Amino acid sequence: MTSSSERRQRSKGRRTGKSCVQMPHDLINHVVFTSLSPRAVKLLMDVCSQYKGSNNGDLCAPMSLMKARGWSSNDQLFKAKDELVEKNLLQVTRQGGLNKCALFALTWFPINECSGKLDVAETKVARNEWRQWSAPDSGAVDPLLDRTEDVCPTDASLMSHH
Repeated sequence: MTSSSERRQRSKGRRTGKSCVQMPHDLINHVVFTSLSPRAVKLLMDVCSQYKGSNNGDLCAPMSLMKARGWSSNDQLFKAKDELVEKNLLQVTRQGGLNKCALFALTWFPINECSGKLDVAETKVARNEWRQWSAPDSGAVDPLLDRTEDVCPTDASLMSHH
């Protein structure tokens, strides 16, 4: 049965029925995300696209599925997975092997019960361990955070670089 608020949203065009990727702004703006390699960002988006709200922990990234999403190198796919696990953006919920692929959970959502498939227990709250990750000190200053220079260079400063 549909509630009156759901009917109103649908009739007013506010609810499309389409799914979307949910990623908190504090994650997107955190050094753990800004330090990701391009391949890790792509894999994170590919894995996020599988999340439907009740299947966190039952997300996977085998080459057999990822080929259709543009992946062509097993090596690059493994490096991206390793980076996302190392930076606590993905948690391994089942080790792969014996004709079973590895399964993952997004760490900014609680892990769901997934019909007994997982090696880990369901959680009520998100781990959010990515918050504890900090970049190794390279001495480099993030240009978006460095306010010592003019943010919008003048035409004259652009010409001096040529």
